[in-house]
Amino acid sequence: MFFKLVLLVTFLILQVHFSTTFSDRVPRVPYDGYVDINGDQYYIKTDDYALRDNASATCKALKMQLITFETLEKWDIIQNWASSNGFFYDWFWIGAERVNSTDWRWEGSGHKITEHRWALNQPNLEWTAFPSICLDFTPVDGGWSDDYCGNYYGGIFCEPKNAVEINLP
Repeated sequence: MFFKLVLLVTFLILQVHFSTTFSDRVPRVPYDGYVDINGDQYYIKTDDYALRDNASATCKALKMQLITFETLEKWDIIQNWASSNGFFYDWFWIGAERVNSTDWRWEGSGHKITEHRWALNQPNLEWTAFPSICLDFTPVDGGWSDDYCGNYYGGIFCEPKNAVEINLP
């Protein structure tokens, strides 16, 4: 038990250190406002560091939810849009909840996540060591990461509630 506690504390310290030092080295686009992506309104904020719960609360206050990717086509559209509009290095929380050691579900719809777009070497956190694990993404990674929900990330990406499909061209 003591070893797990020491491991958890060490992990948290390293997460804060590396996420802060990485974001300090990378140019970020400060943004706070609404954007239109294929006819749907999204809210993006990149000038503040937020815990996952705080990011979700921000979206809820706007009558929105954290972004979800119920289809891989939607992921491709959002990832390409973010990359081509200066958000390449921003980290954003994803609206997904871990159900057990292997299963996730989308928050808005409650649907089980059956298709994943994992970044290289992801997922990488052990369920038993870190039961509070959330999903996030940065366009530079080209996929999703599993991270401790207590990490601070600088981006909030909200979508309309229950937005299962994105308007496709």
